[in-house]
Amino acid sequence: MKSILTEKLLSRKNFIQLALILVTSYLLRFWYQIIQDKKLVLQSLRQKLRIKIPTYPGISFHEAIIIHKQESRLTVMSSKCPHLGCQINKEENQELVCPCHGSRFSLDGELRKGPAQDNLARPTYRLDTKAGEIHVEI
Repeated sequence: MKSILTEKLLSRKNFIQLALILVTSYLLRFWYQIIQDKKLVLQSLRQKLRIKIPTYPGISFHEAIIIHKQESRLTVMSSKCPHLGCQINKEENQELVCPCHGSRFSLDGELRKGPAQDNLARPTYRLDTKAGEIHVEI
């Protein structure tokens, strides 16, 4: 015969509910840890470039970025064309030109002519005036 105390404290239904709650919380914690680990891996894969600040005005092409220096303003943009990812490495008639399919961008990275659909990406950067460098995350 079942005792009244055991029947009230832990019925089969309550046991299953408790077990489901515990398993679900464990799985959620496990999933959260995987997401955090993935973020750390992605952050470590980001490339960090250190580039000397151009001393002259105009366009300069670097590894993965383009810098447009005007008298008192710097524009830092990705050299990766948003169409298919080709590297933009030339300026023609005051426009940046993709060598693969001919997309054209203003010197500030704004789309002027497709087939690209978007402007050039603007990566996060920081000026280190003491070292005379631009630190760019791509």
